[in-house]
Amino acid sequence: MLASDGPPPDEPPRRSKIFFRIRVAILLAILAGVLLFAWRDVRSRALRNDWSRTLDVALVVTTSDLAPGVVDRLRARADFLEGRLEGELRRRRPEGPKPFEIHLFEVDAPAKAPPLPENDGLVDAARWSWDLRRFTAALDSAAGLGDQTFDARIYLLAREPIDARRKAVEGIGEQGGRVGLVEVELDAAMVDFALFVAAHELMHTLGAGDRYDASGEPIVPEGLADPDAVPLFPQARTELMARHRAVAPGHSEPPESLEELVVGDVTAREIGWLAP
Repeated sequence: MLASDGPPPDEPPRRSKIFFRIRVAILLAILAGVLLFAWRDVRSRALRNDWSRTLDVALVVTTSDLAPGVVDRLRARADFLEGRLEGELRRRRPEGPKPFEIHLFEVDAPAKAPPLPENDGLVDAARWSWDLRRFTAALDSAAGLGDQTFDARIYLLAREPIDARRKAVEGIGEQGGRVGLVEVELDAAMVDFALFVAAHELMHTLGAGDRYDASGEPIVPEGLADPDAVPLFPQARTELMARHRAVAPGHSEPPESLEELVVGDVTAREIGWLAP
């Protein structure tokens, strides 16, 4: 009987094992790359809170619906906000670099509603994170951010007020992340409050928590700008993470200007301006 010219009987299983090992090696390499990227991202976010350098913040604003002059005022008051936050840092750290450099970018497009998390489930959170990345990537491209790197990006989704007597502003931010969103009906009179909420969301990205209760009222005493004031109410200034100024027990009002802004001790401790 003539010998067969075909491959040895054990060659297909051997090839399968080789291909399996190659696939496993590729998957492990991808996993290692993802884990390395995640570790470096988490580490770089944590290093923001040592305040050894100035943090670069992108403020991306949709401008096509805004009245003339509003963007100019927004730019001027963003510079004032930089200085106001530096003043709050200097009360705890007299030396060192200023905390923030705010870079304003314009998007000549109407504001669109951002994606919102549906609930606290893991799958929904992952879906929202994906949707948020796509949403902000489109704004980044329209604003011309390119490959620029920022420690945080705050998106001001601005449109003209619907009702001159009632103007709305809402914000959402990634706790300890890099992204904050602010929806606002913006005119010249609302610029300071819009920037106040933008700063609030910026502090969320650095680990600060809210200083208001379920009804939206400042928590006493940590949500008060001057918790040692006598009398305690009305407060003359506004704690940044409370968002509103307490004027009486259970009653508060939005701040009228950035001059009112105060970073309280609890917030300062959470973001690393004070020792734990």
